[in-house]
Amino acid sequence: NTFTGGVDLQAGGLILGTNTSLGSGILNVSAPTASISASATLSGATNTITLANSNTSLTLGNFGGAAMTLSGPVTWSSGATVSRTITVNAAAAGGGTFNAQTLSGAITGSGTLVKQGVGILALTGLNACSFNLTGAQAIQILNGTLQINGASSNDAALGFAPGAVVSNNIVLNGGVLSDTTTAATLNPSRGISLGATGGVLE
Repeated sequence: NTFTGGVDLQAGGLILGTNTSLGSGILNVSAPTASISASATLSGATNTITLANSNTSLTLGNFGGAAMTLSGPVTWSSGATVSRTITVNAAAAGGGTFNAQTLSGAITGSGTLVKQGVGILALTGLNACSFNLTGAQAIQILNGTLQINGASSNDAALGFAPGAVVSNNIVLNGGVLSDTTTAATLNPSRGISLGATGGVLE
């Protein structure tokens, strides 16, 4: 598609067929609960994404199931802290292999990220100067895998680090915190707390 006016997702969800399905405008997600999926592998849809403060639940990859990379910049919140649950359940056709749903653009805003669903949410952008997840329990991995890019040998994908030690900045309660092909070092101020069902670092 070549339209430039943008898309406002006010209810329901979108299934994208190509990297240019959304044209060249902004994708604004204003629905309180919304989903974005791909029917075929998307290597990099470059649209700017604005997640309205009203959106508190976003599902990636649940419908269509293909690997999807959204590479445009993402606005997490505007003028407020937002707690948002991102659910990822995508699986390849035939089952058994989970396709990562990737946000590779820089994320701007503040609040809480709650990872749900058995699939892989990959954050691969350099968010160290723009994404504020520094509070207590600001990163909650309750199911599946949250994967960060270790290419810079640090945890920049998780945003800037707390200014002082926060013992439960990351909560593992049934999920996995993973890096990509290169080992990543977590900032020492980013404490990890284990919930009743524990978790995995890999």
